[in-house]
Amino acid sequence: MSHLVGADIWMDELEVNGAEVLARYRGEPFEGAPAVTIHRVGAGQVIYVGTSLDDVGQNLFMDTLLTVAKVTPGVPSPDNVEIVRRVHDGIDHWFVLNHNTSAQQVTLPSSGVDLLSGKVISGPVVVNGRDALVVRSNATVD
Repeated sequence: MSHLVGADIWMDELEVNGAEVLARYRGEPFEGAPAVTIHRVGAGQVIYVGTSLDDVGQNLFMDTLLTVAKVTPGVPSPDNVEIVRRVHDGIDHWFVLNHNTSAQQVTLPSSGVDLLSGKVISGPVVVNGRDALVVRSNATVD
């Protein structure tokens, strides 16, 4: 299934030979013509973007790249709260940085100990404004 995307700056007129059309142009001069394609070759694949994509097209392109690369979503977090996972010796370490001035609530995938405060973290936890947590998880990574 292909989507319609707006384009500006330039638009390549694509000829599709064996590729799958992911998106088509919305608007003239190439209304309905292929704008983004994917071609699978052997164990690899090539995605070709024939234009400077609008917001809809950029979102589609990024979603496609993440799916193709098998990247899974991270831990949900409020705006301006950064959650990063690192693994050391088979143990998850979660870095939570609240860039907001107000406190924010987050829930990590597993319980653990905040290495900065020594507190046990389990379930939802409030991170103060402009503060951070470094949590060593109790769970191990296979």
